[in-house]
Amino acid sequence: MPIATFTDGQRDLLARGYPHLALLETDHPDDDPHKIASATKRLVTATDPLYFVRWPAGVAARFVALYATQDREARAVNAKYAADPPARERLESFVVTAVTRGSVRHDHGYPFEMQAFLYLLEAWHGADAVASALAIAFEQLVEIERGRRAGASNERVPVENYAAQAACLPLAALLARASPGVALGVRARLEALVLREPELEKQVWALQSLDMVLFGKAGVARAGWTWAPPESWLFAGDPAWALDALRGAKGEVALDVRAVWVAGEDALEVFEGHVAKVARAAMAFATESFGMLRTPRVVPVMVGLARKKGGEQAIAWLLEHREVTWPTLEKLAGGKGPIAIKAGEIVGAAPPASSSAYLAVADDYDDLLDETATAMTRARGDAEKEARVLRAAARGYIEIRTANDDPPTEYMGHFFMVDGTENGDSLWARLDPSEEESARWAAILGELE
Repeated sequence: MPIATFTDGQRDLLARGYPHLALLETDHPDDDPHKIASATKRLVTATDPLYFVRWPAGVAARFVALYATQDREARAVNAKYAADPPARERLESFVVTAVTRGSVRHDHGYPFEMQAFLYLLEAWHGADAVASALAIAFEQLVEIERGRRAGASNERVPVENYAAQAACLPLAALLARASPGVALGVRARLEALVLREPELEKQVWALQSLDMVLFGKAGVARAGWTWAPPESWLFAGDPAWALDALRGAKGEVALDVRAVWVAGEDALEVFEGHVAKVARAAMAFATESFGMLRTPRVVPVMVGLARKKGGEQAIAWLLEHREVTWPTLEKLAGGKGPIAIKAGEIVGAAPPASSSAYLAVADDYDDLLDETATAMTRARGDAEKEARVLRAAARGYIEIRTANDDPPTEYMGHFFMVDGTENGDSLWARLDPSEEESARWAAILGELE
């Protein structure tokens, strides 16, 4: 069953690969003429991300120009200079330079910089263009590395090109979003490149990561890794393997809602143990990301965020969505340990509204689904009768929402089609409509929402 979200917009973002993408904002406060230079300087000297998915467009243009053309030490000096969004004709040279320079000279940097660089280029020029440029970049990387390993380059050059390795996760996302023809073509070029360089791959980590992006489990085995890094499974379309890989991850596991989208709600149990390590600067982003998920199973993660400095947004989310969170919050509050203590604080400080009231509302929704499923089973095949049943169901939904001071039609389509309730499947899951039926029924609900 698909992962439930609170809005269609959230669902669309997750389907596209969120948070492994960039969204440009033209009215971001950091683009203010008095702030943009200092904001850019902070960004290019940062050791952790300052922006995650949503970027100020002006700062983004400066960052991409600086990252593509200058070493890290020079970027802070030149952050004050304005830059336009990169022209399409410069994209290939930008990507090739960024991917290969760590193989020809020292290029200190952080993975999030390369990843942001590629996602921003995609935001301007699309996945096809950036994926194609990466194919060229990796082909040139192999030529440089082959020559360097043969002793043709300066011995003082560091062994590993970490920026090239960091480009592999964005490559996986870009291949998933590229048009089928371009994705197949880029894959064919890069697969041939990896398979003809088995000895070089043993020495170059970037080629090992590239192998894992392209070949998944086989690439991990070929690289000799004992665990599967995210670039190998986040976009591989294998939920069972994704969950196994997440559970077997080594070291710190970054909170990534994409993993839940791919591996299913069981992935949330893994993240419960890693919430404490979320950086203060990433709190709002983590809360927004996991706050997309309309499931009681996300509640322990959100309580973990609520415990941290900057957790006010997570607390607000838990209170706002009590129809989803309250039974789980009360259950957690009855346990032991720091999560139980925080859950108890949230329950105790909530505005007057007993959990029994929320459970009663849940019972109302359950009854509505039961009655609608029974009526639709009788009406099935008669479009006019189906429409009458669905309109009656919509009225029932609106009555429940209105009685609880909730926006009357909000989430209605998702409730019937995807979410259901904590105790029961959605209408669609119960009736398993054909594509034709689903389209017909969805159109009726869409008119009423």
